[in-house]
Amino acid sequence: IPLRSGFSTVGTPSFSNVQYARIVVESPTRTHIRFAEMNLVGSEWRNIDIPVGDSTIDPKLEISFVNFEENADAPDFYTLPPGLRRAVNRTTDILENEQSLSLDVTNLERGESRGAIRVRPRPFDAFNYETMRFFLHGSDELDDALVPGREPKVVAWIRFGWDSLNYYEYRVPLLAGWNPYEIDFDDIAALKQEAVDPTTLSVFPIADRPGHSYALRGNPSLTRVQFVAFGIENRAWPGGLNSSMWINELRAVGSKGGTDWAARVSASARLADFGTINYNASRTNPDFHRLEERFGDRVERTNWAFNSVFQLDKFLPESMSGSSLPVSYSHTERIADPRYIAESDVEVERAVDRIRGDVSLPEDLASRRADSLERSVETLVVTDALAFSDIRLAFGGSSWPIRDIVNKLSFGFAYDQERERSPLYEERFRWQWDFRGGYGTRIPKNFTIKPFSSFLDSVPVLDFWKDFEINLLPTDIGASVQLHRERTTEKLRRLEFASPVVRDFRADRSANFNWPLLTGGVINPQVDYNLTTRSSLIDIETDDAGRQRTGGEIAERLFFDEGRLFQFGRDSRSTQTFTFTARPRIPFIPAAERLFRPTASYRVEYNWEDLLIEPTGEGSYAKSASWNSTGRLGMTIF
Repeated sequence: IPLRSGFSTVGTPSFSNVQYARIVVESPTRTHIRFAEMNLVGSEWRNIDIPVGDSTIDPKLEISFVNFEENADAPDFYTLPPGLRRAVNRTTDILENEQSLSLDVTNLERGESRGAIRVRPRPFDAFNYETMRFFLHGSDELDDALVPGREPKVVAWIRFGWDSLNYYEYRVPLLAGWNPYEIDFDDIAALKQEAVDPTTLSVFPIADRPGHSYALRGNPSLTRVQFVAFGIENRAWPGGLNSSMWINELRAVGSKGGTDWAARVSASARLADFGTINYNASRTNPDFHRLEERFGDRVERTNWAFNSVFQLDKFLPESMSGSSLPVSYSHTERIADPRYIAESDVEVERAVDRIRGDVSLPEDLASRRADSLERSVETLVVTDALAFSDIRLAFGGSSWPIRDIVNKLSFGFAYDQERERSPLYEERFRWQWDFRGGYGTRIPKNFTIKPFSSFLDSVPVLDFWKDFEINLLPTDIGASVQLHRERTTEKLRRLEFASPVVRDFRADRSANFNWPLLTGGVINPQVDYNLTTRSSLIDIETDDAGRQRTGGEIAERLFFDEGRLFQFGRDSRSTQTFTFTARPRIPFIPAAERLFRPTASYRVEYNWEDLLIEPTGEGSYAKSASWNSTGRLGMTIF
């Protein structure tokens, strides 16, 4: 029953939203009907010359299917291709039906061609297969064999590729009866190196197959087969051609690659308590794949890395025991050498050999172009990193400047760089360094007053106040400075000029303290304060003309400039946080703290930000400020 015609309609039904199917039986007498099977059937094949959604009917082409159960008798006399057998249903043990795609052409004049196309919802990667095979069946009125030295009267073709401008094509004589055909993927992909004009169809006869030829248009790839099409062309048939062609058993066979190997090795050495050295390397060949994968990724990958850590403080004198002076260095290299050009089925080695063998080019120019192609498909990433992670020097002596200032300082420095060459980047270089300096100490309780400890220690009820303390100074203070500088330069292969330089130079400063004002009393307030500020130093990276300053010129503007010990640049962000916490105690009730414990806190945060740009118009802003506060009361019951 055709769904697109022959129906009366009620309202405005739509095939895109079918909720139910209703069967109505009208009979003057009682009727017994049994349904053996009801299915929605259709075809993804359509006329290649008619767009999707166009209801135009081509009188010269009919696309249908022929099968064993319905077309085995006259007038079709359908048979299976040689060597094929009908599948057996494992549940019912009954032979299943078998069918072929049928293209019927009517009055097809010389030079005319008609075809059917099937567009896949997702591209098919045929690259990992060796051949494509299929069977074609021509009508009985066609020639049984190709006459030597003559062009075939009727030609059948198969196309597959991305779209109508990028596809491969295989042309064969259409002969009577079933005939097998095979496409060698390596042979047809290699023709792209011979094609002169990608905007036109280039045809290449196959030497050992008379009447057969390969063709290609544009830049198709076996890695992305979006459509498959079959067609018939009247090459020299007298008068209008009325014939049919059956297509069956289209398949990709012969997986490539077979077996391959991958390896990994690692080694490490320990130099007593002075340092450690580690080395690891790995190699994965193009056709290697895991058990759960069908194919490799066609890329030869080689990675190796070296890293070391040394404790230089082991060379310091014993009087500086407790110092920390670690240094680490690492070097890594990642090489990805693809067998084929990216997004293509062209083998790199073949393409390089073709360029070197091009006699129309001077030898030195051909060599440079071949080397350039090899470098353009390869990915090479080299990384180096050097770090002094946590430097602390502990000098001997009991003087407070050494003990509480110098020995409380800590420093850190890290530098890393990365060079990259890939199909995307002709050259890319990124480097950055970070410096950190910090100070933190705990103030001893030399500035604490205990007013009641001497005379309320043994007084009943009033001994609640015996541990009451007044702290005149914070107990913990800290400050830190961090500097970050980086730069990235790159040149994309598809652009004639280098990309703009990406720079960053900033400083972060912070200070904090913790101050329990009163302890051992009723309220027991404590104050925590934290200040962080970020500033930009990007202005000193370049001069007024935008040219990069040298390291010496930058240092002159960082140190002792405008009467400052160090120039931190323009502040762009600042955050202050003040937290007040209280842990009240209930006096004169024995063991009250073992039953319940009240808490209270108040926190306020102030944020300020400067975008360091000029406002662009009404409604825009370059500076902003905000604050938020939170209060909290709680009770913990045990």
